Amino acid sequence: MTSGSHADSPNNDDLNFDSGEESEPNEEDPEEPEDPEEPEEPEEDPAETCHPDIAGWDTQWRQVEEDVVMLVNQIRAQGTNCGEYGEQTPAGPVEMDPYLQCSARYHSIWMSQTGVFAHDSPGGDLGDDPWQRIAATDFAGYPTGENIAYGYGSAQDVMTGWLTSDGHCKNIMMQGANVIGMGFHGQSRYWTQNFGWMD
Repeated sequence: MTSGSHADSPNNDDLNFDSGEESEPNEEDPEEPEDPEEPEEPEEDPAETCHPDIAGWDTQWRQVEEDVVMLVNQIRAQGTNCGEYGEQTPAGPVEMDPYLQCSARYHSIWMSQTGVFAHDSPGGDLGDDPWQRIAATDFAGYPTGENIAYGYGSAQDVMTGWLTSDGHCKNIMMQGANVIGMGFHGQSRYWTQNFGWMD
C-alpha cells in the first residue's frame, strides 16, 4: 500500500495556496517515493487453528476427509436402511465446516495420543466430551452427533463400517444436519466425524 497519493506529489498542478498563483512543475524535485506494498498475511484456516497439534495437517489426510464427505452425501442423496432405525429417506447434502473439522481432527489426534477409543476425552485440551470440544472451536451452529472409528485404511472402508452400524448410520442420515467435520489421523488410523446444523 502506498502512503501518498498523486495529489500530494510535489509535481502536481494544484493551486499554490500560499501565493494564490498556479505553481509550475519543478522538474528537479524527485517524486515522493512510494512505499513498497506489504505482502498480505496468509489467511488462517479455522480447520487448523483450534489446537497447535493440527497445524500443517497432512495433504493426503485432507483428501481422505474430503472423500468421506463425498461418500456421506452420496448415501444421504439416495437414502438407506439403518437397521433398528428403519428405512431412512434421502436427506440434503452436508458441507464441510472448518470448525467442526478442527474439533474432529483434534479428537482423532487425542485418541491417537492416549490410545483411548471413546467419544469422551477426559482432560483433553478442548474439553471432556464432543459438545465441549465443538464449543471450544467457536462453531456457530448446533452440534447434532459424532461418529468415531479406528483401524480402517480408506474412506470407503470406514463408511462401510459406519453404515453397517445402526447408530452410526442414523447419524450419517440425520435430517437435521447440514454441516460436517471430518478428522482422519492417517498415522494411527483414528477417525472422527462431527455433524451439526447451521442456520
